[in-house]
Amino acid sequence: MFDLFGRKKKTSSLSVVMSTKNRVSFLKDSIESILNQTFSDFNFIIIDDASTDDTFSILKKYQKQDNRIILHRNEHSIGPTKNYKRLMQLSDSPYMAHIDDDDISYPDRFQIQMDFVRNHPQYSFVGSYIDVIDDNNQLILYNWVREYEFEKLKFCMLFFNPFCHSSIIFNKDLLQKQDINYNIDWTYASDYEVYSQILLKGGAFCNIPQRLIQFRQHSNSITGDPTSVITQIYCAHKIRVRLLQNCGFSEKEAVELVKETSSFPFSDFSLAHIIKQVKIIADRAVMDGYSSEHIVNHFLNLLYKYKDVHKSNFFNIYAD
Repeated sequence: MFDLFGRKKKTSSLSVVMSTKNRVSFLKDSIESILNQTFSDFNFIIIDDASTDDTFSILKKYQKQDNRIILHRNEHSIGPTKNYKRLMQLSDSPYMAHIDDDDISYPDRFQIQMDFVRNHPQYSFVGSYIDVIDDNNQLILYNWVREYEFEKLKFCMLFFNPFCHSSIIFNKDLLQKQDINYNIDWTYASDYEVYSQILLKGGAFCNIPQRLIQFRQHSNSITGDPTSVITQIYCAHKIRVRLLQNCGFSEKEAVELVKETSSFPFSDFSLAHIIKQVKIIADRAVMDGYSSEHIVNHFLNLLYKYKDVHKSNFFNIYAD
């Protein structure tokens, strides 16, 4: 990246990226939570997706106040996934952090995450635990981000998305080596699909077990729009079938298992809930011509490779 005089700019250690459209209500809180981070060595790349309200005016004001902001504007709206793909290409730092335009980062988010990723270069990305808030910044008492260890997250990925997109920091070098970017064919589940690409290509990930994000759920978000939610569920189910097939299940088996353990995006979901559902399936003698016992044994071998842990002990420990 070059300045106005053609001189190469110093590369920041972190690129923060945001795609936004018509988000006047929450945009200021989101931007200020980034600019007020205790960690300051970052650039902030924002794409305005052809907003028709005052969003772009707000962005320009912040850009004048802080030269870390790099602002782009689309002539025509192209949707969030295409913007995420472009932002991945625009970011020129070793690490890239995502933030949605209605979510809030706690002040020490980047310092904590950057310290962690620098000391754990094996991870393709790192997320964090979160708080969930409503339109009025009031805490909502549910949460789906509850696991932090790779082995457990790998298991969760087969059934639901165990990450909050706004909490993610990607290791750009590892993504480039794995040839990974957002896929525009996966509308409203593009983050889940990126994580699945990483998993299928042998990458690793984790969550930091500290609450570093406020994720906002409101009527104008994707999860507040019934049509968008239906599309999101459809895409997520396709991803889950693909992951289950990679574990050795046939397409028929994978589709059936997805039906048996279907989840609503961003609902109050946990690994323990999944284990209980799998146990219900395991209690059946036969399901569509294949042993349900096979399912459980396969998952136990996939998730916990302890030779001395029997199935009954596993359920006692993790499904209480």
